[in-house]
Amino acid sequence: MFEAHINVEYCNSVKSIKYICKYVNKGSDMAVFRLENENGALDEIMQYLMGRYTSTNEGVWHILSFSIHERYPPVVHLSVHLENGQRVYFTADNAEERAANPPNTTLTAFFLLCQQDAFARTLLYPEVPKYYTWNASRKVFCKRKQGAAVPGSDMRASDALGRVYTVHPNNDECYYLRLLLHTVRGPTSFTDLKTVDGEVCETYREACQRRGLLENDQHWDTTLAEACLSCFPSQLRSLFAIIITSCAPSNPQSLWEKYKESLSEDILREQRRTNPEVNFCAEIFNQALILLEDKCISISSKTLSELGLHGPSRTGAELVQSEVLRERNYITEELQRFVQDNEPLLVPDQRNHQWLCDRAILAPMNDGVNKINTEIQNQLPGPAATYESIDTVVDREQAVCYPTEFLNSLEPPGMPLHRLVLKVGSPIMLLRNMDPPKLCNGTRLCVKNLMPNVIEATILTGKAKGEDVFIPRIPMIPTDMPFDFKRLQFPVRLAFAITINKAQGQSLRVAGINLETPCFSHGQLYVACSRVGTPKRLYIYAPDGKTRNIVYPNALC
Repeated sequence: MFEAHINVEYCNSVKSIKYICKYVNKGSDMAVFRLENENGALDEIMQYLMGRYTSTNEGVWHILSFSIHERYPPVVHLSVHLENGQRVYFTADNAEERAANPPNTTLTAFFLLCQQDAFARTLLYPEVPKYYTWNASRKVFCKRKQGAAVPGSDMRASDALGRVYTVHPNNDECYYLRLLLHTVRGPTSFTDLKTVDGEVCETYREACQRRGLLENDQHWDTTLAEACLSCFPSQLRSLFAIIITSCAPSNPQSLWEKYKESLSEDILREQRRTNPEVNFCAEIFNQALILLEDKCISISSKTLSELGLHGPSRTGAELVQSEVLRERNYITEELQRFVQDNEPLLVPDQRNHQWLCDRAILAPMNDGVNKINTEIQNQLPGPAATYESIDTVVDREQAVCYPTEFLNSLEPPGMPLHRLVLKVGSPIMLLRNMDPPKLCNGTRLCVKNLMPNVIEATILTGKAKGEDVFIPRIPMIPTDMPFDFKRLQFPVRLAFAITINKAQGQSLRVAGINLETPCFSHGQLYVACSRVGTPKRLYIYAPDGKTRNIVYPNALC
């Protein structure tokens, strides 16, 4: 019909401007030919100039000194393969030599670099191109000679990024090898990557599991084992209930069988008051199951049988919950009286979490809040514990489209950070309903003890103020993403500073409002200023002495 093809060009980036201008506006192709003797000389330079064309759009682009090729920052592709699994190109003449001595890849060169360079042993595999250049002819990494100086060393840093080639999860061992390369700093060999706590694992998957990079039931087993060392049986039952209601372990019955004695210890102790000869028996375990089921029903309205556990027998069983609670309350009241009587003996640092209970810094945006929290926590004494989340794509077929390092970089609202850094004494805020009304979204706590798989914290707000609780990692799926991914992490954030939206409904004695970034929604400034009962306890920082107040007139009608 048209005797030609029709082009529809959709320009979604200025990076392709040269292609767009040339392809759409070039007109007909120019062909230059002439007849000459076979022995005539071919002037390739003139032939190129005659065949070259520049559209008006591209000409203006050059005149205005715009970039024709936009490529910043430079990206260095890094290979990933199993041991002796790299590609080797050979001919019939050098097949044996290449098989015996295959050339280095960027991965094997990284191992050699870590063996020889102390600075390289502090880096992850994707971080290497920032400080080293890849010499393709020699197959080695060389120190950069240009760039910003790195303090404390003779190294120079650039803006180059390293990107490890994506591996599909179906290629199991190579996929887990890639995961380790994004976690382990300065490995010197493939064997070193598989070494955890001085023991060489048989597979890369096992190494990932032992490093806590994969989600499995062993994680919940370890969490309960750590909690058994320091918590009361009633606290352990609450933790157990949170795990089976929120974390969906594949075999909760096996967890119960392993820890049922620890979960029932207070019941046995109570029974021995009247009968010292009694020991663990089916009746005591049944009473523990009743208390555990009551807790699960209060959290999720589900019975133990619905959660994969054998339910208790409630006929003829006498509950001892009130006796246990009275015993716990008696101990707590005695401790509170002792603290009040001896309060002058305590140093201020020991009362910091009480002082912070009624104080907070408010800011409109998460970025500002995270920055303030990090700066304040760095000033606290004591070591910091770092917890990294396990991020996975729900649909396994989409895993190749969303690498793990990309998932780690996401910070959806209402979700914990991938890299959570905490210190004992830091205030934190809960991001999920775990055990209402005691542990709800927005509850503020103070970190009391940091263990590898569980956090012990003291509740600062609400009816359960002053009570110690144990918080495990739980899986969370954000709802405002174009794809579903799951993050296994402690559902908390630092709470020296909190967002204005998160502070809504809370009462504070003293509040500081950081308005470096102005408010962005209706009534947000009012919410921030109304957290305290008197203007004398409200402190506002605005860089120019004024800020913008967002008000929608239609919302006031």
